[in-house]
Amino acid sequence: MKQLIKKLFGWMKESNRPAHMKAGNTIFVIVLIVFTLLGGILLNPLLEGYSYEGSSRLFILAMIQALIVVFIAMCSVEYIQERMGCKWDWLDIAAGCLGSVCITVFTILLVILA
Repeated sequence: MKQLIKKLFGWMKESNRPAHMKAGNTIFVIVLIVFTLLGGILLNPLLEGYSYEGSSRLFILAMIQALIVVFIAMCSVEYIQERMGCKWDWLDIAAGCLGSVCITVFTILLVILA
């Protein structure tokens, strides 16, 4: 079991992937807070009052938008690194998006099952 985990997550120790993961998570949280606050202020009159369904849909939409922003930011970083002579590395992008994807999927499952 321990070797399986080492094989699965061994790629995280290569290159600067922990830095990509920290940056991706930071971007995700900041954008999620901004989108949730703006969406709550701007779209609250359209949600027919303050209901659980409306607020959970708004939060899931904000999470998906934040995930898209993280993906675009990670691709931008890879593009800049490629222009400086490095190879394009999809695993760096995956490392940057990993935490955001896990949080988004977990939250969507919680909302669906609740």
